[in-house]
Amino acid sequence: MKKILSKIIRRIDQAIAGTIGAQLFIFALAVVSLFIILFVVSAVLYPAEGGIDVRFWTVMNNFLDVGGYEETSGVSPILIFIVNICGMVFMGGLLVSVLTNIITRRIERVQEGEVYYQFKDHVIIIGYDKICAGLIAGLADKGCGEIVLQTVRNVPEVRHELFTELSKELYHKITIVSGNRTSAEDIKKLRLCACTEIFLFGEQGEDDRDSRNIECLKLLAAELAGTNKIDKVRCHVLFYRQATFVVFQQQDIPEIREHIEFIPFNFCDHWAKKVFADCEYSARISSKGIGYP
Repeated sequence: MKKILSKIIRRIDQAIAGTIGAQLFIFALAVVSLFIILFVVSAVLYPAEGGIDVRFWTVMNNFLDVGGYEETSGVSPILIFIVNICGMVFMGGLLVSVLTNIITRRIERVQEGEVYYQFKDHVIIIGYDKICAGLIAGLADKGCGEIVLQTVRNVPEVRHELFTELSKELYHKITIVSGNRTSAEDIKKLRLCACTEIFLFGEQGEDDRDSRNIECLKLLAAELAGTNKIDKVRCHVLFYRQATFVVFQQQDIPEIREHIEFIPFNFCDHWAKKVFADCEYSARISSKGIGYP
């Protein structure tokens, strides 16, 4: 008996600590069960006072409208008092508590990035890097739609860092979600079939950043292969190490390129081209006789 009771309590605790739907179901089940018990008691103990229909609405009115002692047709005042107390506890106390808890938990889940939406025509950024702010600003200037940033870092901290560098006008265009780029389940939540472009950066400061980006790239290709998306999705992949970047510039990956327009880039290489590309050595000589490009 103790084991059965313990199991029931454990299941109830799991439901209460689970999703919003489970909480509402438990609350509704408790309210309906209690109301049925009260109605059955009134029908059994006072069979001669009024019909079933009268007793039903009497119990219902007093359960929902606490304090309606004048509505006692066919039911004893003592039972009406018990019905009022139960209605006060469940409809006045627990209902408010459940709704408050639901709203509070929803706010917490949104702030922690645990809520994914039905994204459409969105740009995906996977991993948080310092260059994200500049990229988002550039995408906004081009008139892109919604931007979804997925990261394993603390979402409130990322949001704070990001919006200290961006204008308030971009706040409603960016959705930051918590997720692991090497998890197929988290990748699926990004709705790749409806996105327009992907930027795969990885997390700043990771030791195995490039290898994780490669693993994520394979998951992206596998997820796109299971969709009905015809056009290839452009995917910009950051390789932190120059050696890895050079290899993937020359290496062809058929299973990836079949569904993805693979565009590898390296920040240092890109920066060097911006600074030095197409520059001619100047004939200027400094005071020390050293020539500078």
